[in-house]
Amino acid sequence: MIIFFKLKFMKPEIRVRLALIDILQEVLEQQHSLTLVLPNYLKEFSDQRDQALVQFCAYGICRDYLRLDAVIKKLTTRPIKDQQIYYLLLMGIYQIMSSRIPDFAVVNTTVEAAKALKLTFAAGFINGVLREFLRKKNDLTKELDDNPITKWSHPLWLIDYLKSSWPTQWEEICTANNQMPPMWLRINQQQIDSTVYLELLQKNNLPVTYHSGVTCCLQDPIEVESLPGFSQGHISVQDAAAQFAAELLDLQANQLILDACAAPGGKTCHILEKMPNVAKVIALDKDAERVTRIQDNLSRLKLKAEIVIADAAKPAAWWDKQLFDRILLDAPCSATGVIRRHPDIKILRHAKDIPLFVEQQLQLINALWPLLKPNGKLLYATCSILPQENEMVIASFCKHNDVQALPIKLPHGMPTAHGWQLIPGTNNMDGFFYALLQKTPL
Repeated sequence: MIIFFKLKFMKPEIRVRLALIDILQEVLEQQHSLTLVLPNYLKEFSDQRDQALVQFCAYGICRDYLRLDAVIKKLTTRPIKDQQIYYLLLMGIYQIMSSRIPDFAVVNTTVEAAKALKLTFAAGFINGVLREFLRKKNDLTKELDDNPITKWSHPLWLIDYLKSSWPTQWEEICTANNQMPPMWLRINQQQIDSTVYLELLQKNNLPVTYHSGVTCCLQDPIEVESLPGFSQGHISVQDAAAQFAAELLDLQANQLILDACAAPGGKTCHILEKMPNVAKVIALDKDAERVTRIQDNLSRLKLKAEIVIADAAKPAAWWDKQLFDRILLDAPCSATGVIRRHPDIKILRHAKDIPLFVEQQLQLINALWPLLKPNGKLLYATCSILPQENEMVIASFCKHNDVQALPIKLPHGMPTAHGWQLIPGTNNMDGFFYALLQKTPL
């Protein structure tokens, strides 16, 4: 049901809504990632304002989906069978709640979009529902806040996990998850001095909060291509929490390094920026499509690594028997620490996924450990905040006789028995877990 590309000659405000219908259909029905879906539609708009509105609404509707869906259910007497009508109501209610577009314009344009889709029979219904919402908005908001699912716009299974894992902080985490994320930057000091680049940002009227080293935070996010020096490789976009990986690896000259599950290559590139005279970095990932992004990032930043398309859990198919000094395992996970960047996680993830991730994580770490030199170090990282995928995985693995969990001390976050945990919103960073493991000679 791809309608947007068939109706290209509508008014921009109508085309925005047609694009959103298709985007929501791909995410909600086909369970596709918003990160993968959205670029296909944004490139069809020449006006950056239209692009911004599509992006704002797509992310916002996913972020507030459970709340918006509850509003529709309260305003209608029976289920809406036509999904296009349902999606139009989602975007109309979201824009009334969260955008600066005047209410009357939201209602009129949503009705126009229905007519453009030859849903004239539903125009009166849509108009009535949206106007009813305008009348009852304050009362409905109070009702929604009485239910934790709609108050926090998180699925119940995730709320239960967060309450169990973070009994005193779960509300803080939900609040952080529902915020728009900041734009953290990493300056490539192989190409430009950090002080020089910070001055360049100031000259371009882009105020930042300086963090430390090569890390700073842009107060008002912009398109990455608009960042000064982006195409020249002076800068990368990477959350500050993710930038700790290269710091924790204890990199030394002439080391052989494996970045397992490396796509899209942000940490691979940071390793090479931080320690350009390593012997070699192998960037490994089994997703051929995402591997192209590793090469794109390496090329833009003028860095070199050996890229391997293979399954890290099956070394026999790709490993050349040379032991590694350092291994970074950025393990597949629930991504519950980066929901503010990927709000569709609240839609696409389910409780049954967590044990599957744990199984995969243990499979990966057990497969990669024999590839590490004696006294070598493996950094286990996830963008999860669930102990099942973090502390409990490492505690289980540390039962091996040749594994020692080294102490970690970061400026933010908190220690666990075997690693370090950052929760979303800490110093405006994403949620991340790290464990640094050293192989002890037997």
